Amino acid sequence: MKESGIQGPASGAEGYPDVPTSTKAYLTHSRLVMMDKSLSVRHRVFSETVSKDVVKLSATLASFLHAACPSYMATWLLPALEMTGESPRRVGTIHKGLPQGQEEIVHGLNTYVIGNRNNPQGMIIIYSDIFGLALPNNKLIADAYARSGEWLVYMPDFFKGDPVMLKFADVVIPVDAAKQSSFGFYTGLLASAQSLMMWMMRHKEGLTNKVCMEFLTALRRKTPRYSKIGIAGFCWGGKYAIRTGLENNMIEMYDKKIPLVDAVVALHPSNLVFPDDVENLVVPVSYGWGLDDIGVKIEQKGKVEKVHAKEEAGRKVPDMEHKIYKPGCHGFAVRGNLDDPMERACLEDLLTQALDWFPRWL
Repeated sequence: MKESGIQGPASGAEGYPDVPTSTKAYLTHSRLVMMDKSLSVRHRVFSETVSKDVVKLSATLASFLHAACPSYMATWLLPALEMTGESPRRVGTIHKGLPQGQEEIVHGLNTYVIGNRNNPQGMIIIYSDIFGLALPNNKLIADAYARSGEWLVYMPDFFKGDPVMLKFADVVIPVDAAKQSSFGFYTGLLASAQSLMMWMMRHKEGLTNKVCMEFLTALRRKTPRYSKIGIAGFCWGGKYAIRTGLENNMIEMYDKKIPLVDAVVALHPSNLVFPDDVENLVVPVSYGWGLDDIGVKIEQKGKVEKVHAKEEAGRKVPDMEHKIYKPGCHGFAVRGNLDDPMERACLEDLLTQALDWFPRWL
């Protein structure tokens, strides 16, 4: 019996090869196509639901951690959860390049060293972000500071071999963000949560401050009398860089009190406590703020200025400068995206800010 000439979809339509033309075969094929499409829709809905649930769980976890450790969370985990549309906002990139310095022990800490060891104009200490010496970006910044040949640059491992793990960096600053799904981003955050919580407990403010001040005290005591020391702090390190310039951290030398450093650069300094961290400074400080930084909000700039304005009624406050960067998303001074023209410009201007500031005082 001759089959009717009912025609199905064109051969290969919708990715299905050799579509049959007989009535029976066509109906069977149509049912398979409908089932496949139904399964595809269900799979997409399931994936979207799971992704949303993971996002909600991440947000719930973030709220819990924020209650436990509010200042830390506000600075660097909550920014990682910030959403732009349906995609997570990245908090930076890993930069390409081979660091040129070397690691050695300086005053008890493993330290990345680069620059002029013979007759430098001065020393620049770098207190990095939470990723420490393990993140190539930080060493490349030290290299850039030393490139002129004027400075001896030290970047101590203030975390004593215990920075935030690079697995977390792989999540929030992947080498190729285009290959990372939102699902992968949020599940990565969840997988890192316990380790992050434990890390925060190991690096409480008191101990962290002690490690930094002991290093700077040893460095100052071993440095020739008229040699100058500057410090640049990034994000986590910005707070402690500022503190090295406080009056209560001065030490007795040469029958008088002298500051641990002679000048400070603090770029998106996190976890600042007001007024304690910025009141009674005895050295000049240059601040860098990001306009769109949700971890270190631009309002922090106003709080710093308010403290200094109040102080000026009773004493002379050292020179202070504030620079604002746009877009200045969180971590922009360390992890800015070099492929983005605006973020690249920020990184270049930040380098200029530091290398203009230090020669004025060192």
